[in-house]
Amino acid sequence: PGHRTTALVEVAAGGERQPVATAAEADVRWLSRGGRPPGTTTVLADALRDVALPDGRGQVWGGGEARAMRAVRDHLRDAYGLGRDAVQALGYWKHATTPDWD
Repeated sequence: PGHRTTALVEVAAGGERQPVATAAEADVRWLSRGGRPPGTTTVLADALRDVALPDGRGQVWGGGEARAMRAVRDHLRDAYGLGRDAVQALGYWKHATTPDWD
């Protein structure tokens, strides 16, 4: 209670939307990748461009395919100037077409 949050949730299609019970002030945005395979779109990073972050200190957390999370991290740092202490976007897995990074 008392916390404002925006959740960007990527799903294969609109039918995967689920109710979210929370006491927080939550803006849940369901993002359909139109049936395309997970980890092959820029749906999350594209939607992030439309999110207006509130003033003051906050935290960003995300988890998903490695390349998608890298795009999210890069956007948060470049567009919003958020540092490593405020952003945790974790690449939990790699799609078969995701290159290995050094």
